[in-house]
Amino acid sequence: MPNKHLETITLSPRDSVRRALAVLAENKPEKTHLPAGIVLVTDKHQKLLGIATDGDIRRALVRGVSIDAPVREAMNRQVFTVEGPKDPSAILSEAVTKMREKGWHQHRLDRVVVVDKGGRVIDLVSLLDLSVASDIRFKRIAVVGLGY
Repeated sequence: MPNKHLETITLSPRDSVRRALAVLAENKPEKTHLPAGIVLVTDKHQKLLGIATDGDIRRALVRGVSIDAPVREAMNRQVFTVEGPKDPSAILSEAVTKMREKGWHQHRLDRVVVVDKGGRVIDLVSLLDLSVASDIRFKRIAVVGLGY
């Protein structure tokens, strides 16, 4: 089931870079439970086309892209995705494997877009949240029945 808050950070490729900046500023992770600093760019069927982060937009502006240009001119089309739904430990494992295969620095990947088989976005998760969710030290465990 798709995260109901995804629509708050999802843009059309025709939306402006200015609109992307406004969406980045409006996302409140404590309310949406979505990582900050990213917008998703999708087609009308919610299929992922790319993402735009603060850094992507900054680099586009330096290249001369206008703030009123379509966000597709600033978005990153090479997005790390995981086909889901999957549990947090499976997503984390796949992300770590991909980073090792590609030789990426550990800070290269900090958010993972979860898509269905058709490439439609169903969730966006932070690797930090995934590692906390899968770390046994943060699990609540109760042991019952250790008596004689």
